[in-house]
This record gives sequence, C-alpha cells and structure tokens, in this order.
Amino acid sequence: MKVFKNWKLVLDKRLIKEYDHIIKQTRNGDKMKWISVLDELPEWYEPVLTCFYKKGSIGVITIRTLVDDGWVNEAGILCPKINVTHWMPLPDYPKESR
Repeated sequence: MKVFKNWKLVLDKRLIKEYDHIIKQTRNGDKMKWISVLDELPEWYEPVLTCFYKKGSIGVITIRTLVDDGWVNEAGILCPKINVTHWMPLPDYPKESR
C-alpha cells in the first residue's frame, strides 16, 4: 500500500456536506449519471465519486482520485487493486441558507 504524502484529502465537514448533498439530490429526483471508465476517464487528480464491486456486495461508492498508478482514496492511500467501473463528478456544494 502506497501513501501519497503530498495528497491532502481529509474526511472533514466539507466531505460530509458533499455526501449529504448527494443523498439529497437523489431523494429529490435529480439525475446524476454514472460514466463508464470504458467510455471516459475523469481528469487526473480531480476527486470524483466512484463505483466498484467487492466480492459479496452490490457495489461500493466512494470518493477517489485518478492518479498515475491507479485510484487514491480520501486518506491519500493508493488502491491499485480496486477495479473502478463507473464514476461521476462531485455535485456542487450546497448553498448555505441563512
């Protein structure tokens, strides 16, 4: 397992807001479309939602970033054996209501 020391994606309030926003979008009927990695890859070093399949599960959705050697998770750890099948851009941040 390779750790990217310069890669600073931290699970913080910002990331939690993104997950909440994704859930709200899908509940409100907004369409978020998955893109097959066979059709197109995301921009390098740009965090995106990814979907991959683990043995015994339907699918796993996480935020990952495409780098030279594979996919990096939120902690900056390279996951070379992860077989990402689909991805989509992260949604916009929710607008703060005051």
